[in-house]
Amino acid sequence: MIARHGFASFRPLCYNEPIEFYCGVTLTANLLDYIAWRGDLPLTSVPFGAVDAMILAQLSYIDFTGIAPSDVTPDGILLAQAAHALLSAPGADAHLGVMQEKNRSLLLAASRSIRFCTLRLCGVRSECDDALTLQFAAMTACLPDGSAAVCFRGTDNTLTGWKEDLNMSYMCPVPAQEMAAAYLSRVSHALSRPLHVLGHSKGGNLAVYAGAFTPDAVQAQVRDVYSFDGPGLPLERLRTDGYLAVRDRLRLFVPRTSIVGMLLAHDACFTVVRSDALLTHQHSLFSWQVLGAAPVAESEPDAASRYINETIDRWLETLPTEDRERFIDALFELLRASGATTLKELSSNLHAGAPAMAAAFARLDTPSRLVLVKGVKELASAALSVLPRPEKPA
Repeated sequence: MIARHGFASFRPLCYNEPIEFYCGVTLTANLLDYIAWRGDLPLTSVPFGAVDAMILAQLSYIDFTGIAPSDVTPDGILLAQAAHALLSAPGADAHLGVMQEKNRSLLLAASRSIRFCTLRLCGVRSECDDALTLQFAAMTACLPDGSAAVCFRGTDNTLTGWKEDLNMSYMCPVPAQEMAAAYLSRVSHALSRPLHVLGHSKGGNLAVYAGAFTPDAVQAQVRDVYSFDGPGLPLERLRTDGYLAVRDRLRLFVPRTSIVGMLLAHDACFTVVRSDALLTHQHSLFSWQVLGAAPVAESEPDAASRYINETIDRWLETLPTEDRERFIDALFELLRASGATTLKELSSNLHAGAPAMAAAFARLDTPSRLVLVKGVKELASAALSVLPRPEKPA
């Protein structure tokens, strides 16, 4: 059954049982605790699993350019060596991604553990092109068990990356999806070994797209595809032979209040994961709870997730494809008029950039101004239309 936002089916995480208890309280923890608990267990003795994939998906937000080789080779740099080189270099924080301190702690913990220190990183690639509306980054980790993990980075802090995400509402493939498929094929040709394909957020979408839309010989090497709160694909893409060939190897995970992961369409079962954060902060993998070798499963998404995604769904239904494109182009023209190139710059300079944004709105052509105003009004209307109706007293 195909679900617009994936609510058709959810599965309990069977390999998360039996749940352990201590004094009647379920023991749960996060990614760092997992490394503390299981970091002494090599991948050669305990197989690669979902939490290992979560850790690599998060590490892919770290920029190893200039440290790990760009070529795909089994002789890449050891994770322990890469961590030391990056963290001891001047300006290391700039390479750690948006969640700098948490990423630093995760990299240190992983690089000092038996389980992860001997991973060999290679195939590092990172591109951002405003003209193409492209933001793409990936790396490959050769694992000591003879397999490899192809890791796609999620959206970074750039306005270009966020615009490409929104473009998925009317375009498939976007440039990053095409690059992801080409990258997976490149890794497949360079490494004759089983492949785990994975990513968080947009990276999860790229993992699914790459796994589904590569040649048969490449798909034959794909052992599993992990998407952690990643958007889906247009409905018509779920009916293609390539997608159906890899469907049973998809491992889809979303937090209880999922927004990003419910966008577009899915037809594979989700595992809903417990988070210790609220609302949009549940998107962070650091908030996801794990127990033993697996994330802690919940029964289904919560009411907030359903409300937000029904609002987005209703809103998209009111905007024809050409209006979506015009709306997104107009919106980002205003945002760029502020002088910002990243979300951080935009939030810190929003007041100062407001006059320039107002002037940019006045310069928009009439159709663009109209669709921008219409889009905002329709979004508010969609939000109101899906509000729960109060029950009338009997």
